Amino acid sequence: WDTSKVTNMRAMFADSGYNATTWNSIGTLKVYAADITAMFQSGSKAKATLNIINVPTAYSDVFTNAATSSDALITLNYNCTTISVVDSLLATKSSNSNVVRGVNLEGTCPDRTIDVVVNNGTVNTSTTTVPNLGSATFNLTPTSGYSNPRLFCTNNQNGTLSGNTLTVSNVVSDTTCTVTYYISEAITLTENDVTYPWIETSGVWKSGNYNVNSSTSTITSESFTLTNGGVVSFEWAVSSESATYDYLYYTIYKDGTAVSGTGTSTKIGGNGSVVDEANLSYATVSKELEAGTYTIAFSYRKDGSQHTGLDRGYVKNIFVLK
Repeated sequence: WDTSKVTNMRAMFADSGYNATTWNSIGTLKVYAADITAMFQSGSKAKATLNIINVPTAYSDVFTNAATSSDALITLNYNCTTISVVDSLLATKSSNSNVVRGVNLEGTCPDRTIDVVVNNGTVNTSTTTVPNLGSATFNLTPTSGYSNPRLFCTNNQNGTLSGNTLTVSNVVSDTTCTVTYYISEAITLTENDVTYPWIETSGVWKSGNYNVNSSTSTITSESFTLTNGGVVSFEWAVSSESATYDYLYYTIYKDGTAVSGTGTSTKIGGNGSVVDEANLSYATVSKELEAGTYTIAFSYRKDGSQHTGLDRGYVKNIFVLK
């Protein structure tokens, strides 16, 4: 079976053979799909050999009540990347399902190399080797004055930062993990809306066009320059009608031109049941930027009728990491 272009196998063979007297094997099936949820669920007479080639993103209930007949059998072959997937599938199958581990299609799995690069800091060991699916821990030291680390690992490997400790786990391919420390500087909002000015209280800014239909309240930051690129980070919240009607959004400008991926496409709205500012739930937004000079603006836009909740947008803790 050539299934290399199949992205969804959800419930593909669910209930297979349920009312059949006999059920022939479907043969060997290579599984590349991202979603194999309930693929064989309740397929009591299922017979198959599955070669699990890629790591699926959804694979619950694949073998719930599957292959429960005495002559049913599903064999799971795997490779060095999908060993843990097969472990999970076997651990979650029904106890009476005849689903068994097959063979490693690659024979044996090589050791994996982890390289660690630290910008604006150092690491105790820059390279190490671990067994396939192994883990390693690295101790990092930021340069004086730098903090706020950000992490990226190649080849979709799993890295986590806890303070200045980096852990890379379940490694199934060689990877390079880059940790960059930044200097954090607060961004000041300076250019306030003349008609509907934003209001600042204890470091929190809120829009000024409460209950004004067909209006927009905007506040813009001072300009900031990133010599080598960096990250803009802030927290925001809203209490309004749904984003179809009233919403908060941000726009980042580079040399006066809006940056792609900002503007009204970022809008958030809703949470109209919140009527006390103490109960607002803030979300953190981080946006990576290339070198250049920027400003960031926040706008709360209202449609032509009604209002709900606090009817405002809120922003706080606006920083640039560079």
